Amino acid sequence: MEKTLKPFEELEFTDDFMFYQVMQDDSICIELLETLLKTKIDHIERKELQKELRPYYESRGVRFDAYLKDSNRVFNIEMQQVINDELPKRTRYYQSILDTDALLKGHDYTDLQETHIIFICKKDPIGEGLPVYTFSTTCSENKNIKLNDKTFKHFFNAEAADSESDIAIKAFLKYIETKESNDSLTDRIKTAVENIKKIQDTKGAYMIEHLKIRDAMRRGLEEGIAQQKAKDEVIFAQKDSQINRQNSILSSQAEQIRQLQARLKAAGLSPEL
Repeated sequence: MEKTLKPFEELEFTDDFMFYQVMQDDSICIELLETLLKTKIDHIERKELQKELRPYYESRGVRFDAYLKDSNRVFNIEMQQVINDELPKRTRYYQSILDTDALLKGHDYTDLQETHIIFICKKDPIGEGLPVYTFSTTCSENKNIKLNDKTFKHFFNAEAADSESDIAIKAFLKYIETKESNDSLTDRIKTAVENIKKIQDTKGAYMIEHLKIRDAMRRGLEEGIAQQKAKDEVIFAQKDSQINRQNSILSSQAEQIRQLQARLKAAGLSPEL
């Protein structure tokens, strides 16, 4: 089924295209990161928004919504509207891609930077009712022992905004949930969304992006159909081969019976079997 195009005028910050556009504002990116992670960001460097990393020809590519870094950390920020069981494993794969991207540029593994994979979710991604879930590697036998591999996964759950004690994070999560801004950051995001909707070139880019996605989906469907057809042809060929072998065996057995009947008849015995 072809995905229906949401009118450009109805796009919100939580929609992929609009989130991508707003995240091009460095100052909003910095304020958002500082709000969510409670850390100071000295500056950010663009690693190409919606960049596709395909380190090996046969590997599965990844498109990042916002792929950024500062002096010694890497940040990947994703907006997630649909929640499924694959989300935790997606963070695992994203982490491997981020590390591989760094190593392919000539760095040693000892130079790998601290990474933060951030998912902003409209629904609870873990199912435990927390507004914020932060994961890092710890020892199972002693939770006080940290592996210190400098990898962190963060899930922000707008569904549990009212349970968040931090005022700034709560305001942001409430904005994700209700689209109502009530502090400096969310006011800036809301204004950015409104301003982006006034740019005709951006509307054209949105239409082109939708066409690209639709064409990619169509190609994927066509490739899937072609692959299934090829598999079916192999199966049918195998079945035909099996039928031919069975027919050959039956023909051989029938010939053996005819020869036996002929010998019995020649011996004066009844040839009936």
